[in-house]
This record gives sequence, C-alpha cells and structure tokens, in this order.
Amino acid sequence: MGFKVNFKTEWHTAYVEDGKLPPPRMSVLAGESLYQARSVLEHLIWALVKANHKKPGTVHTFPILPKPIGTKGLTDAQAFAAHVNKTGKLVGVQRAAITLIEKLQRYNTPHPGDYTLTVLTKMARDDRHRTLPGLFVGGADPSILQSLFLPHRGSEIVAFKTLLRQNQRIVIGQTRLARLKIQPLSRQPKVKVKGEIPTLIAFGDRTGYYALPELAGISADVRNILRLFEKFF
Repeated sequence: MGFKVNFKTEWHTAYVEDGKLPPPRMSVLAGESLYQARSVLEHLIWALVKANHKKPGTVHTFPILPKPIGTKGLTDAQAFAAHVNKTGKLVGVQRAAITLIEKLQRYNTPHPGDYTLTVLTKMARDDRHRTLPGLFVGGADPSILQSLFLPHRGSEIVAFKTLLRQNQRIVIGQTRLARLKIQPLSRQPKVKVKGEIPTLIAFGDRTGYYALPELAGISADVRNILRLFEKFF
C-alpha cells in the first residue's frame, strides 16, 4: 500500500493512495470451491446408496435442514428419519448413516448460524443461483498502524490517531488510515511508511463475509465429515 500525507495543516491525514487488490477472478475461484464442497456431500449420498446395493436417483441429496421437523410425538431424530424417507432424499441409505447425518444437522450445533454446513449451503446456493461471492478487502489489525509511520530526520510525530476500523472496507484513494501531528525539525519535514497494512481478504455478500481461512476451514470440515462415513464402505 502507498500513503498520501498532507502537510498543509497542523494535523495530517494519511490515505490509502495505491496498492494491488486481489483480482476479481478470485470470486470465481471461491465460488467454485464452495460449489465443489457442497457437491461432495451429494456424491456421498449416492455412494452410500450404492454401497447398500440400492440404486440412487435424482431426489437423493444430503439434507441440511434449518430447524427440526417438529413432528408431534417424535424425537428430532425420528422426525428427521421419517422426513427423508417420505421425501426420498435418503432412501436406500443405511439407518446408521441416516442417524449420523441427522446428528450433523445445524440445529444440533451450539451456533447454527456459524456452522460449517449452514455457511456452505447458503454461499453455494447464492453462487449457483444469484451472484458470485463478493470480494471484500478490509483492515485486519488497525492497532499496528502507528508502528508503520516513521519520521525522517527533520520531523517528529507528536500525536497519532488511527482512523481505520477493524474489518473496514479498504478503497484505494479513499480510505483514511490515520491522522497525525508532525513537529517539524527542519524546513522539509517528511514521514515514511515501512511495511504494509495488514489486510483481510474475504468473500460473501452484504449479510456477511467469510475470510479466506474460514473458507479453507469449510473444505477441511467437509473432509472430516467424509471420514465419518468411511465405515459404511
């Protein structure tokens, strides 16, 4: 990142002047990764049906329900089994595997909104039917900004105020980073910047963004889910 410092007033504002943002094609790659992760779960169901010597069809899918079925007189697990049997989503899958799939439902997790399968389903659906995951670049750790500003000989930083907020979107030429007061010790006071702004790269939409490590975590979680079903093959 580059910085533009205005020395015309007592307080000077530093902006993001230039820099390279991730290319838009990263949104395509992120969307493809999400789509493939969701598709793997669909392939899992087909494989489970075949492993049970049955024939899979177009209605077979890995169900991810937003909430329990809520059938009176039945437990959540019993209602889930009745639902997937009636809809045909898991017909031909071994009963033990269906029980395991029910345990993986979002309503069985302490934080359903942040659960891997919740995020995966939403983002993969949006990518498939609505729009590519939006690319978001924000400030990762504004607290270290002050350490990046170094006065040249002939000046001294006597006051510093960070303006960039945590996870704030960074826009080249617009985002304000900090205000600083310079004490000139010569006729040509200067301030240099050493290092780069720590940034966060994320994908999503206006309802929520997910950082690159979180997307990588989704893939890892899906691999762990697949391992749970190895005993059925």
